[in-house]
Amino acid sequence: MHYKETGNRVFYSGAANIGMRFEGWYKIKDGKRCEQSSGGGQEVCFTLHKIDNEKYYVCDAKGQCDWTLISVKGNPLGIE
Repeated sequence: MHYKETGNRVFYSGAANIGMRFEGWYKIKDGKRCEQSSGGGQEVCFTLHKIDNEKYYVCDAKGQCDWTLISVKGNPLGIE
C-alpha cells in the first residue's frame, strides 16, 4: 500500500502494479488509522503498536492484533 500525503491510499491485490487496483481515502482519527475498506467502502479503523523502527502490530476494532505492518518512507515499490 502507498499512503499519499493527500489522504489517499493506493494498493493492488497481489504484487505492486499487478492485479486489481484500489484507491481510497485514509485519515487519523482518535489516535487510530482509519481507511476506506476495499470491500464495500465503509470506514475501518486500526490501532498501531510500535515494535521497532519500521514494524508495528496492527489491531482491529475488536482488539485482535494478529498481523504486523512494516512501514517504509517514500514509495520504493513504485505503487501509483
